[in-house]
Amino acid sequence: MTELESFARSNNRPWMLAGDFNETRSINERHGGDQNMARRCDRFNNWIENCELIELAITGSLHTWARGNSVETRQSARLDRALCNANWGTMFEEAMVKHLPAIASDHCPLLISPNGFAPLNSINRPFRFQACWMTHENFKEFVDTSWPSNGIFPTRHEELSRRLKEWNDHTFGNIFRQKRNLIARISGCQRELSKARLKHLIKLEAKLRKELEEILAREELLWYQKSHMEFITDGDRNTSYFHEDDDLEAFPEGLIDTSRLFNTNLIFQSRLHLISEVRKMGKPHNIVIRLRTHHPKRRHGIQWLMCDRSIKYYNRTKLDGTSSDQPFTGSKKCRCPFSLKGVGQADGTWTLEVRNGFHNHAIRSKDTILDQETKETILSMTASKISVSNILIELGNRKIDVAAKQVYNIRAREISASWKRVSITSSLHALET
Repeated sequence: MTELESFARSNNRPWMLAGDFNETRSINERHGGDQNMARRCDRFNNWIENCELIELAITGSLHTWARGNSVETRQSARLDRALCNANWGTMFEEAMVKHLPAIASDHCPLLISPNGFAPLNSINRPFRFQACWMTHENFKEFVDTSWPSNGIFPTRHEELSRRLKEWNDHTFGNIFRQKRNLIARISGCQRELSKARLKHLIKLEAKLRKELEEILAREELLWYQKSHMEFITDGDRNTSYFHEDDDLEAFPEGLIDTSRLFNTNLIFQSRLHLISEVRKMGKPHNIVIRLRTHHPKRRHGIQWLMCDRSIKYYNRTKLDGTSSDQPFTGSKKCRCPFSLKGVGQADGTWTLEVRNGFHNHAIRSKDTILDQETKETILSMTASKISVSNILIELGNRKIDVAAKQVYNIRAREISASWKRVSITSSLHALET
């Protein structure tokens, strides 16, 4: 606090400060806990005045922190806030802070908008078959009873699609709409609980949080399906490592030449065959190949392939209108120059050309890829409904270095695989009937 006060006195530039101060400005900003807080409130208010800070307007729940699942143990307070100096407040007169619902933490996230908040119109996505439907307990029974027994296959398929759409609207529901509704209801509960501790609201909030966890699991599978990732590897970590391989040759300025791995005179029978074989070439050396662009009408077809780190993400436009050419902090995308070109031939076969075999980053180390035993452990804990955070804690206790992304990928692949198994069985059963 003393350092910030010194900073405020010596800095006249616009600046804003937000986060958990672990203090309240008045007794009214707190429910439960020690009631002898007047002295601490006065000290916090004096600090704000000495720093000449202004508090941003808020919307949402009055309190930003809460714990306890009963009226006796429930405590809540407004511990998080956003403060700014006069210059920042003059620059952004419409600035507001939205207290978002606390979902995975006992603190509410703070969403700060320099220009205030405008209502957003919701947009419903067009109907498509969703893999997450397979998570519904009555889905298989519905498909079995809804598959028409008469007519040609296209007509029966069209009728099933129509019934699925109705089932999605009336039974399963739009995931994003359900998510918005649940978050809004949780926010409403937390807003009322910040005013008074009511037993039925505490129970309702816990029930809604559990329902939201189920919806988020379905949403996770939905985005996994939408990602169109044909090949996902474990081990895209933020640690630095370097893989020594006899087939990889290091060059100055951090470049690694992998041309020899992909130099081949093989003739591929199709575009998909080429993609599959190229990925097999890179897999033993932990090189992940992604599809870049496909030009089916150019000559006999051209397929560009790249490294999974070939793209570079940039920060959005700054508040002062200038743009930044600096990549997001922690991004693993580094505009890797590696590039392969698949060329279609007149007879339908494909050949491969190495256009740029260099990588400007370290190649993944084999020790970052999870072994089968660890994967089975993750799936077992997932089946026991253990959360990802607790899975990471348990694996950490076992001295197993695992990233959250790896756990999510393993979970998503297992759900997708089980969906495919059930889908094939259902389709065969439907065709037999």
